[in-house]
Amino acid sequence: MKTITEYTKIDSNWIKVITEAEAKKNKESNIYYLHGVREDKDYSKWERAKDEDIILKDIFVLDLDIRNNFDWEVSNEDIIFEWKNLVAHLEKEDEYFWEWSEIIFTWNWLHIIYKWKPTTFTKEQYSMWVSRIYRQWDRFMWDKLWDCDKACKNLARILRLPWSVNQKNWAKVEVLASREKESRLFNLIKSFANKEQETLELQKKQRQKELEKQIKDFWEKWNEFYEELNLLPAYQIAQLLLPQFPLDKNEKNFKNEKHSFTGYFYNRETNTICNWGSRYFNWGTTESCYNNFTLVRNYKNWNDKETFLFFKKLLWKK
Repeated sequence: MKTITEYTKIDSNWIKVITEAEAKKNKESNIYYLHGVREDKDYSKWERAKDEDIILKDIFVLDLDIRNNFDWEVSNEDIIFEWKNLVAHLEKEDEYFWEWSEIIFTWNWLHIIYKWKPTTFTKEQYSMWVSRIYRQWDRFMWDKLWDCDKACKNLARILRLPWSVNQKNWAKVEVLASREKESRLFNLIKSFANKEQETLELQKKQRQKELEKQIKDFWEKWNEFYEELNLLPAYQIAQLLLPQFPLDKNEKNFKNEKHSFTGYFYNRETNTICNWGSRYFNWGTTESCYNNFTLVRNYKNWNDKETFLFFKKLLWKK
């Protein structure tokens, strides 16, 4: 499989694919490169490569946003100096991360480049693998100063071209160190991807468990409230909805304007309002009875949430 290297120029908010000659000559724009692009990539619309266009991958980068990780202002010289401390730490303690090929200064960032033989990846496998490396890196580099950019896990991730400039402050993109070294990180792609998948599945189950608990707690809370609001004397709720019809002395029937009974009554035993041919609470049949919640919801034509809020305000006043 034959591949090409894509070069792009980024100014302000637009991106343009350019030739290698222009990329190496240009000293006024942000210039990026991307290896492993399929040879037949169509650039007629000047659109840069997507993950689907990357058929071989031979490098991986850890992107360390050093300047933003400091709590104080640092100079370019300070950041360049820090890479020596970083390398010394990697060489002394780590099993895989010391097998870097290049350290590159890009103004805010240090890029640690790892290389291997050109290899085919699926974008899902690559993303999972890189995510696992990030986890390993954060566990190894406990200091927040060395946190890496977690967004750099797609196949078509572009990198700043060495010897170009960063337009943010016209700092030169410099290769601080370079050596011939093939990283063994590549050999761990399958196991790392699988472990990351297992981690994500576990996190998903934990989130689902937490969500189920939240839902359970929510409904337990509202069930308790539902039971509480239905303990209110139902005749009071009926009079709240239809204050023009007072309860008579026997505390069962309600008087209408003609001082005769309305078509609904209060059932003390069940604490409900029952239909008896009423034109007001006449849902269901002439024998249907309603608790406080159903009475208000049906009368107001509300949903459950609106009905709960009604009783919440009512009980709060009480």
